[in-house]
Amino acid sequence: MRLSIASVSATYSGTCCIIGRVRYKAEVHPGEHPALLELKLWEKVQALFEHREEKRVAQPSESLLIGKIFCSACRSAMTPSHTSRVQTRRYRYYVCTQAQRRGWNSCPSKSLPAGQLEGYVMDQLRGIAVQSIPLETSSHEDLPFGMTPLWNEFIAGSSTSNQGLFKVLQHTIDRVEYHGGTREITVTYHQDRIHELIRGSQC
Repeated sequence: MRLSIASVSATYSGTCCIIGRVRYKAEVHPGEHPALLELKLWEKVQALFEHREEKRVAQPSESLLIGKIFCSACRSAMTPSHTSRVQTRRYRYYVCTQAQRRGWNSCPSKSLPAGQLEGYVMDQLRGIAVQSIPLETSSHEDLPFGMTPLWNEFIAGSSTSNQGLFKVLQHTIDRVEYHGGTREITVTYHQDRIHELIRGSQC
């Protein structure tokens, strides 16, 4: 029988029955059944699972607009995808989920190169920030920790990490819509958040 990563994880991650112990609420007690796995090996497995989870959580998304982009032609979400034509080169896209599920001809939007779209959105955001004046009536929303220096680097066009760009765009972008038939891109921003970032950078 072949075991998947998910089934192995469900069996070995966190459970103590396999080492001859039982859990009652927050306490662990010796069980009456024999251990199926040595304690040292079980502890190594737990450490591997914890390390894998830390790496998964710590890595920022390569797709800066994930969760923000939608197809305006069929009202479906667009999801990140990629192809590898050469081993050292990856081509990223945002793909209409309806086109993925129902066939490539079911929606005119199909796919859009991720880098081009993200560049366009960032250029538009920088333009809005340069032209905007903080409104006295804008809500004084608490900024996420460390957001102001990331914003200043972003506006200055200096080298910003992928994680920094991800945080800035996820904070300031409300929604991006793309229509493959007309090639029209519509971006909706969190204006109050942008005004607060501008205000914070001027303090």
